[in-house]
Amino acid sequence: PRGMASKPEQSKMEKRKAKEKDDRRSAPFKSLVKTERLRAMVVLPDGAAVNHWLATHCYDFINLTNVIFGSITEFCTEETCPVMSCGKQYEYLWKDKNKERYRKAVKVPAPKYVELLMQWIDQQTG
Repeated sequence: PRGMASKPEQSKMEKRKAKEKDDRRSAPFKSLVKTERLRAMVVLPDGAAVNHWLATHCYDFINLTNVIFGSITEFCTEETCPVMSCGKQYEYLWKDKNKERYRKAVKVPAPKYVELLMQWIDQQTG
């Protein structure tokens, strides 16, 4: 309508550059969630000992989680990610009966949640 300011449309070049930037950021994660690849990763190989297989894959999963979180720490700070959540619908609280501060479930920023989780995992597997 006349008299209303409108946002100028992005040029094709700007759209392509924005898409390439998004693709570069998400590329490592896209390969992790392909269903067929995930299925192949969790199949117990013939003749493999289940406990050894589980231990190895848990260790790999923990390392992969550290790598992924390490790659987003510059974007996910206590200020930008004040809560550990899965969208707007779910919020994760931290509870640890062995730590006075966390005896009751409390909301913590996402980086703190991951830090506490990794410490807890280390204690369990240490």
